[in-house]
Amino acid sequence: MTLRRIEVAVNGRTWGRLVPDSQPAAPVVRSRAPLPTIRPACRWEGDIAQACPRGDECLHVRHCLSDAPEWGRCTRGPNSRKDSDIGSCATCPHHELASEPRRHLIYHLYPGQGWRQRAAAVVSRWGLFTGTVHVAAALDSGTVPLADVRAAFPSDADVFEVKNNPSNKDRERVSWEPLWGRVLAHAADNDLVWRMHSKATSPWRQGNPALLWWTEISEALLLDQWPLVLAQLAAKPIVGTFRTPYGWAGGSWHYSGSYYVVRAGEAKRRGLDIEESTWGVESWPGRKFTLAEAAELWPVTGGPHLYDARNWQGDGKLLTQYAEWLRANPPALVPR
Repeated sequence: MTLRRIEVAVNGRTWGRLVPDSQPAAPVVRSRAPLPTIRPACRWEGDIAQACPRGDECLHVRHCLSDAPEWGRCTRGPNSRKDSDIGSCATCPHHELASEPRRHLIYHLYPGQGWRQRAAAVVSRWGLFTGTVHVAAALDSGTVPLADVRAAFPSDADVFEVKNNPSNKDRERVSWEPLWGRVLAHAADNDLVWRMHSKATSPWRQGNPALLWWTEISEALLLDQWPLVLAQLAAKPIVGTFRTPYGWAGGSWHYSGSYYVVRAGEAKRRGLDIEESTWGVESWPGRKFTLAEAAELWPVTGGPHLYDARNWQGDGKLLTQYAEWLRANPPALVPR
């Protein structure tokens, strides 16, 4: 199986995308609508108190936030000896269906070379986001004005300006607090937040094809593999791309490229403070979540150096591995 690049028209412009040979020529852009939930969540559901010994996610015992009598809650008591003694949210008489989680996006955009393609990649999947979209445009003397960035997104996007540090010292740190502040002002704890950015648009990122492959695959994994995103978030608090088992700036691991989805309540509960480092944003997941808590959408074997184009092309290399993985995990279009 091989990959090919297609050209997709969005808002009068074209952008490239890597797809398997068998995929239709273009994704369908649809309106915002609820996606199916993996399992019905209870409005009283708290954190996991004890995992089901059989590994059944729906039978995990969770702390109950209901004011119902203690005997009726989902608990594991000291006399529990077998599975039938374990109360579960799946059979709780006080179960109340939670509202459908909304899906929000926070996006750091540096409008340098290729930024319109990155914006179009998000706009073409606009129907995925049933909540709000917040775009921080990091502007400096070498970028287009804010009006151009706003024109690239639908009118319901919240596009605002932050000052870029041309020295590359702060990177995405300049937008971290404003983006989270905006989305958490109205997001429910059960809502999902996609965290993305326009990788490979800075001047010092040009000329390396590996960065474009890395960026396009990261986008496709988060935006086209939404059933897998929802499935993994039913079991773990955060899911992302290119999970790497080492970290920096205080983190013990990281998502290489910093693309991930997290529940709004988990982000608030664990804290949004970041290190005063160039890699402060990228290190945040590895400081707030353990490696065991972090899900990965496409497991990459071998931990290759992603900046090196030699690790992407050729038999058994990353592009070949991704094409084979897509055979079993075809992209899902955003439903009407």
